[in-house]
Amino acid sequence: MRLQTDAAIETLDRAYNDVLAAGYEDAALKAIKDSFDKRVSRIGEFRTKTDDGTAPPLLALEIMQPIVAVGSDMTRRAGLLANEQQLATAAAGYYAFMQLSDAYQAINRLGQAYIKTGALEAPSFGAVQRSDTLIKTHLKAVTEAVPADILARYKAFWDRPDGQLMERIRLLMLENKPYQAAEGELEAWIASHNERRIYVSDLIRATGDQMLQMIDNMAAAARMRLVVLL
Repeated sequence: MRLQTDAAIETLDRAYNDVLAAGYEDAALKAIKDSFDKRVSRIGEFRTKTDDGTAPPLLALEIMQPIVAVGSDMTRRAGLLANEQQLATAAAGYYAFMQLSDAYQAINRLGQAYIKTGALEAPSFGAVQRSDTLIKTHLKAVTEAVPADILARYKAFWDRPDGQLMERIRLLMLENKPYQAAEGELEAWIASHNERRIYVSDLIRATGDQMLQMIDNMAAAARMRLVVLL
């Protein structure tokens, strides 16, 4: 997981440098990148506290979630800079997909606390409600902009037993009624979240690959038009 995180950060850095090399000097994009770098600087703190067992339940929300959010915001801004409507739509779908996944990841530890104690404290319940708003908002954008074959694979996850378990407990968390978990439910919740993260990360990667292929095709077409003109 950490290798994947480091690779994703490296990819964003490289993509940003490519944008600069292409001649885009966008103040808003630079501000987002500066914010991203500032948040990434705290990854070492998160990993250290996780390894030594001193990380509080909401530390991932404090450190890791903003990194994902700002990173996907870079994609959103790049999409706005794109002149091609098809590419802008693809970038918007990619951005929404990352945000949607992050909204689910944000409730992982909150769900563990709910299953263990049978209730959520006010700050945690508020975080669950915010996550639900993000899920509804970004799911709509994903449905509209992500390629149909990838969207079908995403929807299929929620028809699986692990997807159904996650959604059932998530909806219970939104009610925050006293809850008595069944034996083994905590372990099942953790396993389901891990499986969702891996599964959806692959779908997001495939979405990004299709977007990059679109960019390559557009660049090749532009070069061909230039050759014809010359």
